[in-house]
Amino acid sequence: MADICPFRGIRYNQRLITDLSRVICAPSDIITTKMQRDLYRQSEYNFVRLDASLRSASDKSEDSRWQRAAATLEDWLDKGILQIDEVPAIYLHDYYFTYLGKECMRRSIIALVRLEEWDRMIVRRHEKILPELYKTRLSQVRMMKADTSPLLAFFEDQGGRASSLLSTAKLGRPIIKINLRSNADSRHIIWAITEPNLIGQMCDSLAEKPLYIADGHHRYGGALALWAERYASCPSMSRDDPFSFVMMELFSASDPCLIVRAFHRLVRGIPEPVLGGLLTELMAFFEVEEWLLDKSDIWQKVDVLLTNIDPDKPDEVVMVLFGLASDRLFVLRVNDFAATSRAMPGSQSEVYKRFAVSIADQIIIRKLLQITGSKREKQLAFSLDRRDAVQKVSGGRYQLALLLQAARPEQIISIADAGETMPEKSTRFYPKPPTGFVFYRMV
Repeated sequence: MADICPFRGIRYNQRLITDLSRVICAPSDIITTKMQRDLYRQSEYNFVRLDASLRSASDKSEDSRWQRAAATLEDWLDKGILQIDEVPAIYLHDYYFTYLGKECMRRSIIALVRLEEWDRMIVRRHEKILPELYKTRLSQVRMMKADTSPLLAFFEDQGGRASSLLSTAKLGRPIIKINLRSNADSRHIIWAITEPNLIGQMCDSLAEKPLYIADGHHRYGGALALWAERYASCPSMSRDDPFSFVMMELFSASDPCLIVRAFHRLVRGIPEPVLGGLLTELMAFFEVEEWLLDKSDIWQKVDVLLTNIDPDKPDEVVMVLFGLASDRLFVLRVNDFAATSRAMPGSQSEVYKRFAVSIADQIIIRKLLQITGSKREKQLAFSLDRRDAVQKVSGGRYQLALLLQAARPEQIISIADAGETMPEKSTRFYPKPPTGFVFYRMV
């Protein structure tokens, strides 16, 4: 199904850039304005200048900052700061990190994947696309004619053929070996695999598998749109045109270090009568339990509740609500899936209707709080940190925090296979790889 290819990657010339830790940066969607400015000061060659270029007051449009980034890319190539690998390669990336006190290593490959329309179901999505982010990604790739960071995707590896190839490959000397304290003390080792037979085996092992986008729906959408623009202007364009491919970082869905985190919901602008009657309304769908915040182990209990699967109740849907009282959390357990199912659109599958984020979105946010349409952008926000979410409510910036369970990879696959999409900001695959190791240029 998926057409996977090696490519001539662009990367830093380590004879000139001897300390990669000063130029590698976090992915653009987690870089704050302060981080952005700090990275600009850290090095004149920091990758943030390409992947998350600063806006300027003189910018006439979103295109302006990406035009500057494109000029910077040309300048760095001319100066030899960046170099293009001579031989096409698939890049193998070992990512070492710590999560909840556990040492993890996630192995992935960075390669090109042929663009396919969503309805062909070769590349499958699970989240809705936010229009503004989509416009940004389209502008970036249109102006720069480059994928500066790979989108993340995973595959099912029944039989373990792909994983076996990756684990037994004779890799030789790595092209990059680096510790990054700025990236949660992570360690990275990257090899360029150029041996044609091994590349062929890797591509064949994934050829019959669909790919599931983990992170990068907007980048993929932007790449598709740019490809369509080019095809419309030149219908005879070759199927192997460089714009027919997108750079992806691929890993196995069965990797024990594939970690999915939840985006918690923050809500404001709720009328007092609606807020006052919410608890009673919730009891039609949930069993409600109150947990006092003054307990010393309260956050440990919350973490266990939201991250551990009860073997006796593997399909249990549970979430935690804060904001109805300042001294307690309200634990919500779905007690009647038939009731929640009836309250959700009939066009949605039963798989969709049993996700915590779907129930939170359709039942609590849309139905009970009446936040729909254009009001969502003004009244909804998201946070990966449950304490941060609670503090924003305590500080008066929001009225409610809704802490959610993370989706499991197999659940995400079920949604994508059904051709459905979860609400925006449903998943965060953790950790996201830093950017700047290697990237793809179409021209």
